[in-house]
Amino acid sequence: MKLLPFALGLALALPAAAQSTINVPQDQPTIQAAIAVAVNGDTVLVAPGVYNEQIDFLGKAITVRSSGGADVTTIDSLGATAWLDFPDGAVVRMINGEGPASVLEGFTVTGANGPASPGDCGIWCDGLSPTIKDCIVRDNNGGLGAGIAGNALIENCEIKDNSSMPYGDGGGLRGQPTVIDSVISGNRSGGLGGGIYATGPCLITGTLIFANIAGNGADGYSGGGVFGPATLDRCEISRNSAHHWFSGGPPDTIGTAVDGAVAMTHCTVSENFIEGGAVPGEPSGALKNVGTAKNCIFWNNEAAEVAVGSATAVSYSIVAGGYPGMGVLSSDPLFTDPAINDFTLQPLSPAIDAGDPTSPLDPDGTRADMGAYFFPKFPATFTVHNGSGANPVSYATAVNPVIGTTWTATVDMTLHAPTANFAGAVGVLLPGAVLPTAFGELLLNPLANPVVQVFLAPVGSTTTIQVAIPSDPALFGVTVYTQGLAGGPGLVELANAIDLFLGS
Repeated sequence: MKLLPFALGLALALPAAAQSTINVPQDQPTIQAAIAVAVNGDTVLVAPGVYNEQIDFLGKAITVRSSGGADVTTIDSLGATAWLDFPDGAVVRMINGEGPASVLEGFTVTGANGPASPGDCGIWCDGLSPTIKDCIVRDNNGGLGAGIAGNALIENCEIKDNSSMPYGDGGGLRGQPTVIDSVISGNRSGGLGGGIYATGPCLITGTLIFANIAGNGADGYSGGGVFGPATLDRCEISRNSAHHWFSGGPPDTIGTAVDGAVAMTHCTVSENFIEGGAVPGEPSGALKNVGTAKNCIFWNNEAAEVAVGSATAVSYSIVAGGYPGMGVLSSDPLFTDPAINDFTLQPLSPAIDAGDPTSPLDPDGTRADMGAYFFPKFPATFTVHNGSGANPVSYATAVNPVIGTTWTATVDMTLHAPTANFAGAVGVLLPGAVLPTAFGELLLNPLANPVVQVFLAPVGSTTTIQVAIPSDPALFGVTVYTQGLAGGPGLVELANAIDLFLGS
């Protein structure tokens, strides 16, 4: 039937269903009771506390959110092993077509402790793609994907200390998830994929994959960090491990960090190892059966960096011991401090500005660096403030500084009295009012702001001072002020200042 124009206008004028917020426990005593009365578009807002229950989204496109965040809001099933209509014991389940508009946000999810079978996990959404944000999924024991099983969008979450022992795959995650800016750590599988078992193509980006284990101690398994056809971008994959095959026969080939990934870009892979140590003739390595690796660092992993017989196309990367490929280096990447898990780059790292020149530029506008963490070299500008009164000009020359490098300036001491000794003080502070004094204008107030460096120079000369600007993107947009001071017997003289604006 053809819809007449006036009928179409009437249809468009009908109001949309009102969205409401259901508060727990004010409006409903439990999270599940609130879900039961919610309709699509509603928000279930949960107050801080521990909620001993299992929850089911019932196929609804709703947001279940905590008001205080995951640190103070927990869903703990206390080891419940089954639902009345479902034989397994997930803490949170989504089994009725839930998609991206079904959102779980801001909870700690724990307590799954069922038999090693599918559905025993922290969050069960097998084959479905809900959204999970700002959650901690920890200390769950189950069969396949003990932390989260499914194809969820996982953003800013911690998936840690989950176990799929004794034989299940995917200690932390199993499925085809999209993982963004998260931490996958301390998980263990009884089979493949200690951290993540990808059942099909998936994307893992901006994520730390740390200290996961594949294998149950009796049988050998692979992919301590990741197993399966994942695409990994801007990930650190460190200190993961996989077990030998202990049931006899020749040494098995395992990937201690990654097995089967489609592509890796801008990843740092370091200090992954074989449980029990490498054995003579060990063909294993950090990577096994990875398609391509570009702009990466593979350093200090046990056995080989790339497993023997594993045809991985590597380019513009650092590989310990070397590896064939365009732009591949073998020199020490100069991590900041691996002993405390700091795999950022030192200023002299050969990985800086050494990535594929056709890759997108780093956020600081320079050529791509290798590894998960770019070395920030944001450009900056400076402005000279000469002040008034007794202030002479002390800074003769200076160059634009760059975050992560050393800024230099020349101090001209010939402008001061011959009895003076000179000190240049540097502080990091917000702009403040100029303070007039009997000795000149005080452009930097050391009483209100921290003085982080002091420079001394002999009078009657020119001296170059240097300020090491930390490699910290958080400094972008911060102003560093310098104030000159001349002092000596019977003399105090305030000199001009330079403002270093750390930003383009």
